[in-house]
Amino acid sequence: MKRFSIALALASAVAVVLFAVGALRNHTLDYWYLPYNLLLGAIPLVIAMWLRRLLRVYSWKNWRMLPLFIVWLLFLPNSFYIVTDYIHLPETHRVDMIQDVIMLAQFSMLGFVLGFTSILLLHRAYLRQIKAKIITPLIGLVLFLSSFAIYFGRELRWNSWDVVSNPVGLFGDVWSIVSRPLVHPGMISVTLSYFVVLASLYWCIWVVKDK
Repeated sequence: MKRFSIALALASAVAVVLFAVGALRNHTLDYWYLPYNLLLGAIPLVIAMWLRRLLRVYSWKNWRMLPLFIVWLLFLPNSFYIVTDYIHLPETHRVDMIQDVIMLAQFSMLGFVLGFTSILLLHRAYLRQIKAKIITPLIGLVLFLSSFAIYFGRELRWNSWDVVSNPVGLFGDVWSIVSRPLVHPGMISVTLSYFVVLASLYWCIWVVKDK
């Protein structure tokens, strides 16, 4: 894990340098939110590492597990959300769009690495205590909920902090959409599309993890 942490730090440094180069070339901080989103995307990995340590000592039924797991689940979509920032490319007049594409690719792929690594750590940790036939559907549910949350983040501009700062408004919007899903075809399309992408990529990682 130490070598992975070093590699992750170097990849993050590359992302920040690319952002800095773009900011200097364009004399603007247009994409200031990318480092911030990457920081949010790293939170699930930190929590997953913490949970993994606790699971070596305590049962998954221990009271310490549930609050941490819920926080992990709330922040997990941030890891996969960054790739949606590509929609901002046509909105800004920049010196070199190709350089911006490379910068966004580094941030978004790094976000995927953070998210999938956190899932993988918990997947393997929980497998030591829970049967695979139970864990596998739960991983699928986690990916589906993350996909749903990404739609809310991008289309309705909610974020993980709103669970605490504005829970009434957030859950009101969730209920209005969940109770009438057919009225929101965009939600169905985006959620299912993102879920298929996340599930297929994670399956590839899971299959080759021990090869």
